[in-house]
Amino acid sequence: MKAVLCTEYGAPEELRVQEVPDPEISADQVLVRVHAAGVNFVDALLVAGLYQVKIPPPFIPGGDLSGTVIAVGDSVRDFEPGDRVLASPGIGAYAEKIALHRSQLAHMPGNMDFEAAAVFLQAHMTAYFALKTRGRITEGETVLVLGAGGGTGTAAIQVARALGARVIAAASSAEKLAACRELGADVLVDYGAQDLRAELKAATGAPVVETVRGIGFLISETVR
Repeated sequence: MKAVLCTEYGAPEELRVQEVPDPEISADQVLVRVHAAGVNFVDALLVAGLYQVKIPPPFIPGGDLSGTVIAVGDSVRDFEPGDRVLASPGIGAYAEKIALHRSQLAHMPGNMDFEAAAVFLQAHMTAYFALKTRGRITEGETVLVLGAGGGTGTAAIQVARALGARVIAAASSAEKLAACRELGADVLVDYGAQDLRAELKAATGAPVVETVRGIGFLISETVR
């Protein structure tokens, strides 16, 4: 099969597509044909050898994927060939096929396409953890998302809206902010052309009085 292989640490541009052996599965594993794979900042860090976990080359990068089940091991009962699945294995997604333990897989919702599923887990789980677990956001609060045009930023907009929060999206271009509005952001701030603090004060009616550092963006609690 074809796979993107990291043979030595370096820039993503140095990765090459190569032929590698097809993976084999054990009794508790599932063989998946990859339909789409996500691209995250952590993938670039891994191939550069700059992530806190160092994976010795050669390895196949790619942390998120979606696809269909090709075969299952003898002890697997919760998946069968043809099932649409998504996973976040950390590495291995940039290949035509991947063997994963059944616990690493989840069934895709019927209304989700492969492209959306492939970028769902890392970004949205990060956003949910930062907003719900760390930030303890509740309905009616205001959330400021910095870097709102990025993967985790766009996920944060969606998660915050689902939690009932009002969203201020801050990004560096009008194009990115247009995408943020489509995702449900209530207020848009172009911090390349606008004064962020002044715009926050205008949007909330009060200065920011406390900030809680999330993962990849900032949660702002304003005077209520």
